Amino acid sequence: MAPDPALEDVRPSTVVVDVRDRAVELFGKEWRHLDVADVKGFLDASNDDEPLEWEVKGTNLPHPDSLRKTVGGLANRDGGFFILGGERQEGTRTWQLNGVPFDEDEPATWLTQVLRGGIRPAPEIDVRVLWRQGGTAVVVVLVQPILRAPAMVDKKIPERQPGGTVWLDDGTGAVAVVERVVSRSRSRSPGEAQAEASAARTPGPTASPQTLSVGLEPEAFVAALRAQLAEGREPAVEVFLAGALTRVRAAVNHGDASVLGRELDRVVDCAAVALTLRPDGSLLGRALDVLKQSFDSGFRPDVNSADAVGRERLWLEVLARVRALGALAVRLARWGAVRELSLHEVHDGGSRWPTWLRYGDIHVSRAGLYREGKASLVEGSRRPFRLAAELISTQPSLHPDEVVDEDELITALCQFDFLVNAVAV
Repeated sequence: MAPDPALEDVRPSTVVVDVRDRAVELFGKEWRHLDVADVKGFLDASNDDEPLEWEVKGTNLPHPDSLRKTVGGLANRDGGFFILGGERQEGTRTWQLNGVPFDEDEPATWLTQVLRGGIRPAPEIDVRVLWRQGGTAVVVVLVQPILRAPAMVDKKIPERQPGGTVWLDDGTGAVAVVERVVSRSRSRSPGEAQAEASAARTPGPTASPQTLSVGLEPEAFVAALRAQLAEGREPAVEVFLAGALTRVRAAVNHGDASVLGRELDRVVDCAAVALTLRPDGSLLGRALDVLKQSFDSGFRPDVNSADAVGRERLWLEVLARVRALGALAVRLARWGAVRELSLHEVHDGGSRWPTWLRYGDIHVSRAGLYREGKASLVEGSRRPFRLAAELISTQPSLHPDEVVDEDELITALCQFDFLVNAVAV
């Protein structure tokens, strides 16, 4: 169907297929003229119990996270319509649109703020109230297909599938969403995207970059990471990071310190490569968020169970990597990153600590983890720097400038430590 010229003044310029055109196909009327009778007529006539392009929620207002999940899932698929306030009559195919109760005076404004504030990146939406009586309203949210990167809710990827909207892990399903989203941003059809994905899985000179996996050797992981970024596949890296926190927490709960270290190393690789190649992009922030949330996992009640790694060991592992990244940021003069690495507030009961490094160091030291064996107090005070220096020298992503001399690394670490104190004041 050709676009309606009358809609050109409201048509977004960032989407490949405008869902407004689909309103005429589904409801028999232009989006701007849609009313409750049109929606009810469509629902009564529909034989599709498992639609991909629309979803109806009943007479109780869903939790904000449920709203975001549905909208994000539609955006990650091909866009569509989210209808609030409809319910199918039991035993029939007839629908009733009696609305849902809203506590807010302006349902459209409230929904827009809830959806745009909790989905990253936020898709383009248009919220219309079709009917209202008192605090009860029938609302339809038009969701445009998202471009460039998948819509994520609380670091998870939702997708509209037959039968409902589901959360995807970091496996095949999530990669398929990334390919679909990126293909839209390049104005390719789904068939072209599928053909390209199939060709990329065929070994040869045009094969796509290696998939990111914790099981790769450090050098191979960094090479794959750089290749992904070189080809504009940042969403694939974001998908990897989306599952990282879950894997870190699983390693902590299983008491596997070696797996914990490997998981954190790969997150640090993402942060270090982003710091080197994309210092102003969003990828660095996402990787640092994983490190900060990993640190905060030390306050979860299960972290000190008999089988778990223990919060002080977790904090030692996280902070060693934060220092290693800090030294790299100093050497590259990435002062904004130095600030982000320094400041992460810790709230412990009634006390507030502006920097996680000082809080974590105190507790790690009290647990005796900085004084292994018969090490002196002085040697114990040096251990945080030596742990970070060892990481830098063994992880390729942390020394892109090829600085591996211990004295130079300790100097950079000390400079970062000084800046942490200055920033925290």
